[in-house]
Amino acid sequence: MSSQFDVNTFFAWVKERQDEINGLEQDYFRRPLLLILLDTLAKCVYPNTANAARFKALIDNYSGWEFKNRISLLFLANNLKQNNASGCDELENFVIERMKQWPPLGVGRILFPQDVDPESSDLVHFMGGNCGQMLEKSRYPSVLWSLRNFAVHESMTKHTGPVMDERNPSPFYWGLLNIETGKRAWEFVIPSEVISNLVADCSDTMLRSFRERGINPYDRFDWETK
Repeated sequence: MSSQFDVNTFFAWVKERQDEINGLEQDYFRRPLLLILLDTLAKCVYPNTANAARFKALIDNYSGWEFKNRISLLFLANNLKQNNASGCDELENFVIERMKQWPPLGVGRILFPQDVDPESSDLVHFMGGNCGQMLEKSRYPSVLWSLRNFAVHESMTKHTGPVMDERNPSPFYWGLLNIETGKRAWEFVIPSEVISNLVADCSDTMLRSFRERGINPYDRFDWETK
């Protein structure tokens, strides 16, 4: 069999699995399975790179995702607090001031990335040292990796949120109600529809690249039993 045949067969398989997963009724099952497909594509294109790095590199280099360079201020605030990052006082103050400009929490309140979250290029003066690490941990591909770990390893579909426009899905923030305290807090959501689009876009880009470069996707996996 030619490598072109194998390329077509492999990516047809990815499309078939994606269609089957999208047909599942419960998002609880769709979400981790779509993320596993992203893992499969990441392994295929970066077989010798560590898991987290290749997952993010896949999104960065093959998805064309318009939000890949957005920084989640909510995650950034939490990362700065949890990691007690030294030398990041100025960045922390920036985040506090920016989030003070967010509208008040309320029933049905939705915020979109382009309205509240900066691009990483807007924060280049914070990129050094600990601050740069916190920014990278809060960039959308890193956030998706974090949510992937909850879904795949702990069966926790955190941050799923309400269903939005399936024709043009987008990450968003919404006010989640804590039943125990009666208080609302912002939650960041990357809907499963967004993840499905990432699978499709990465797969299409990889298909073209593998055809042009004559790469056999099956050669990128270790088929031996350990």
